[in-house]
Amino acid sequence: MFTTKEYLFTFFLILLISSDLMSQERSGFYQSNYAGVSSININPARANAHFPLKWDLNLVSAGLFFQTNYAYLEDASIWSISNISDLQESTPENNSQNNSLASFYDYDDGTRKKFVSENITIAGPSFLLNLEDHTFGIFTNVRNYLGVNRVNPSFNYASYREIPDQEYIAINPFKIGLINWSEIGLHYGRKINSNLSVGANLKYLNVYDAMFVNGQSTVQMAKEGDDLLFQNIDIQFGTAGNLDVNDDEEVAYSFDKNGSGIATDIGINYILPSNNNAPYKLSIGASLTDLGFINIKRKAGVYEIATDIPFNIRTNDLKDIMDHEEVISIIRSQTAEGDPSLGSFYNSTEDDKFKMWLPVGFALQADFAFTQNLFVSANVVRRVRLKGAMAERSNIFNISPRFESRWIDFMIPFTIVNDSEVNYGAAIRLAFLTIGTDNIQSFFGQKELNGTDIYASIKINPFNLSFEKNSKFKPDRAKTKSSISCPKF
Repeated sequence: MFTTKEYLFTFFLILLISSDLMSQERSGFYQSNYAGVSSININPARANAHFPLKWDLNLVSAGLFFQTNYAYLEDASIWSISNISDLQESTPENNSQNNSLASFYDYDDGTRKKFVSENITIAGPSFLLNLEDHTFGIFTNVRNYLGVNRVNPSFNYASYREIPDQEYIAINPFKIGLINWSEIGLHYGRKINSNLSVGANLKYLNVYDAMFVNGQSTVQMAKEGDDLLFQNIDIQFGTAGNLDVNDDEEVAYSFDKNGSGIATDIGINYILPSNNNAPYKLSIGASLTDLGFINIKRKAGVYEIATDIPFNIRTNDLKDIMDHEEVISIIRSQTAEGDPSLGSFYNSTEDDKFKMWLPVGFALQADFAFTQNLFVSANVVRRVRLKGAMAERSNIFNISPRFESRWIDFMIPFTIVNDSEVNYGAAIRLAFLTIGTDNIQSFFGQKELNGTDIYASIKINPFNLSFEKNSKFKPDRAKTKSSISCPKF
């Protein structure tokens, strides 16, 4: 079995490598007025307020986002990861060998709370119908979300290895959550008046994998050689999944349904009209997304340990063990070895089912229109913390200037992830094809590569401008035949 350091970095590296297959909030998908069915995922009222066409059909979309401030690759890009053959920790000894074939990694030594955030979304066939004051839609998604937030900076390995043995550090309450699921949803939006629109999505979920770890109170922990010393603990963890590893360490996966869930998105949008030829002066919106939960009833195990009796975890006993249930059994037995006279209680329970909250987020949107083609949007997404097991959402702040027309969009998003990591990107839509990234520097090489982001979509909507929705918001703001008056003689 890996050491803690090896496991965390290997996990980080695997996620970066997987980026070559195919975003957090995918700026290029939802900010344009032509986003159509894609826009309802961030605010269900936006399509009714903004989309100028009669209908929108998404054929397929995909996006991946990953970022952490725990570790990074030195002088690397997404393209160079697949060529890594000799990966070494960046130390004075390794760097002094002048090995031109080696790649190096290191650990962030900042004092900020640590996070790991990952989000993969594949959108299948989805359709939006725009009937003037009403919008109707149906959509399908396959989604993956990992949220690790608010981790004590002392657990950054650069800091952790400098802590002397038997010097206790405080581990504050934290949440770790992972969910893999598919969803099918129905959408409805309504225009209340010429300025105000509301909307909602209702989603049914099939859940394949889920995992959580909840640190429910402050824990005092120290290290002593390879052992971990605890003064107390109050932790709950659960897992259910379809990943199997046999005795030969061969990995197999099956898409078995292990649970289900329901969720909703709700939103509101208000438009301030323009005094010039712009479609509006300002559009502002607010939404609550992924408000829902999952129930896991198959292949599930839930464990809780709470005690104020000091105990030790002998990590050497956990080496080379691949079965997670055996690891849990060893940890539970070691927590029970403490001297009862040094504490007042010990409680250990287990169950075969659990519930988890989805990554609930509260979002605000603002879109400024300067001309009929030039816009600047600002978007804020904040995680909503709920009691119990949860895959927590990342906090996002985004500003994106863009050029927009019927057949082409171009935008340059600037994004701050979890109030700390700054990214910039680019996205373009050419008719029915959209491709973009909110982290373009990860493709051209960074001194410290700690994440990536990419998204793309193919969709179909009306070819002829005469199919436009009959409203004062026109795609190219050009007059159609019906709007041109005949000369009088």
